[in-house]
Amino acid sequence: MTFSGSASAWVESPLQLLCAVEYAAHAGIPLRVVPRAGAAQLATTAEHLRGLGLPAGVQIEAPRAVPAISPAHAVIGDAFSGRVQSAMAIRMPQRLTIVDDGSMSLRLPAVLGGTREPSRDRAASTLARLAGSRLRTLSAAGALELFSYYPLAHPAATRNRFEWLSAHSGPSAFTGAVILGSAAVADGLLGEEAYLGWVARQTPGAYYLPHRREQPRLLGRVATLGFEVVETGLPVELVLAGARSLTISSLASSAVDTLRVLLADSGSRLLVDDRVAVAA
Repeated sequence: MTFSGSASAWVESPLQLLCAVEYAAHAGIPLRVVPRAGAAQLATTAEHLRGLGLPAGVQIEAPRAVPAISPAHAVIGDAFSGRVQSAMAIRMPQRLTIVDDGSMSLRLPAVLGGTREPSRDRAASTLARLAGSRLRTLSAAGALELFSYYPLAHPAATRNRFEWLSAHSGPSAFTGAVILGSAAVADGLLGEEAYLGWVARQTPGAYYLPHRREQPRLLGRVATLGFEVVETGLPVELVLAGARSLTISSLASSAVDTLRVLLADSGSRLLVDDRVAVAA
């Protein structure tokens, strides 16, 4: 199921931006994409996507602080976002497409089935309950679509296989072994020494792609272990698109889930330590 006609998207992260562009290419519709002002890596991601040659009719506009919710067909990347829910409380679109922003998408079938609300915890606010009710109304009317790289068990779900990015990316600059940096230390999920111990056990001489929330001091210590720290300012999906036969080491995160789809036929291996799950 895809909705015809033009649409507008409000995106709050680099992954949402990429997935909104993928949706427009998949659906074959014009799309006006409005990024959230102040979000990390959004500007560099937008510039990179423009350089690849955006799908016909897709425009990435200047960032805004307030969500742009089209009254006709809106595309959003996070139904759990307070900003999005506030905007939809004022004006609900006639049609809605939800694209991915990581593993929170796995909770959407339960939201649409009425067994939970679009809240990051079980203590749903009045705003979250209102948003959940409106999402279920749209779903019942056949006016809601989930565009996800996860195989969601819902009739409104369509798979995102990153076909546009795969077709428009040249060979990746990275070969051999890559370590995906993690926000586990910044988020207090792992101690610094434990994290560095995990890094030290990975393939010697591997490239290290930092997470956007890692601190310079920690990256300096990673470099002293003999790894090449490469700061690209881009999400790993864009950095590794087009890669072949990589060995990728990572803690469990939604970045692993995207790369499993994006690099499915590349001959690459994903080595995931799932002792602690971290946000993408």
